[in-house]
Amino acid sequence: MAEISIVTPVYNTSKYLSDYFNSILAQTFKNFEVIVIDDGSEDSSLEICREYAAKDNRIKVLTQNKLGVSTARNAGLNSACGEWICFIDSDDCIDNQFFEKLLKYTDNDIVECYIKIFNKNGTIQYSPFDNEDKTMTGQEWQKRIAVNFTKKMLARTVLYRKSVLNENNIRFNPDYYIYEDVDFALHAAKYSKSVYITTEKLYFYRKHSNSLTTNTGISLQRFSSLLFLKRFSAFGIENEDIHLTMANIYLSFYRDAVCCSDVPKKLDKIGNYLRKLYSNEEIIFFEKNPTEFIKLWFSENYDNIKWNSYRRKLKYLKYKFFINSPSFIIKILYK
Repeated sequence: MAEISIVTPVYNTSKYLSDYFNSILAQTFKNFEVIVIDDGSEDSSLEICREYAAKDNRIKVLTQNKLGVSTARNAGLNSACGEWICFIDSDDCIDNQFFEKLLKYTDNDIVECYIKIFNKNGTIQYSPFDNEDKTMTGQEWQKRIAVNFTKKMLARTVLYRKSVLNENNIRFNPDYYIYEDVDFALHAAKYSKSVYITTEKLYFYRKHSNSLTTNTGISLQRFSSLLFLKRFSAFGIENEDIHLTMANIYLSFYRDAVCCSDVPKKLDKIGNYLRKLYSNEEIIFFEKNPTEFIKLWFSENYDNIKWNSYRRKLKYLKYKFFINSPSFIIKILYK
């Protein structure tokens, strides 16, 4: 039986799949299985996956029809046989000693490595958060996540002990369009006794224009990230970085409310998403008056941001007008 199960969602990444598969098949540690889940790709991704599976019986191909990355990862996790779970994206690569080096620390429940970011112009060295390897408790790792969550790809740089995940029913939340890996890591950390972090850069993250984390402005992804940021308080975690990130996202919403012509269409998508998450009474209110419902949500949450504390730190200082005039922007947005 495989010691490690590699779970990889695939969607329209045909031009990167050869690099992905070759980096995995070149591993010095050989006792693993690869579970790729094609999420309704419209290019040749599924065919490429099946070609590699035909050559190597360690590769298993599952399919689903555009249900999203979280559902795909959950499907892979549910069919995994390994003692350890690793999530690798289909447009990324790993060092050929990725597993061999991380498996040295399996007396812990979670093992994390650092990353290199690369793009078509060459490799970008990713600065480490610390300069030495360390062991910490799951609770300490949660706090570390809160400080660095915008800079890390947690689902993709970590080995998770599968028994911890299964015994505590830890799965990806399909309602999150961004930071779903951070939410997963927070829950895994809650039930993990110890975490080992190596500063070796063993995961190679490909940065390109289609990366979900590059999306900004009024979008369903950015809006769901606001909802996600509230998850930290549920774990008793509060810090300045979380509030600053929320403030920046709000600024992008208010900025684009004035600059973008397709705001109503985007708000409809946000409204539909909100309906999935709120109580029946609020859904009824939304259906009767969706703009008032969303306006109320924005107004309430806008007031919760500590604007005065973070004004000087915000990236979008040229949008200072939007910070000083939230009520005016809301009127423009919902007139």
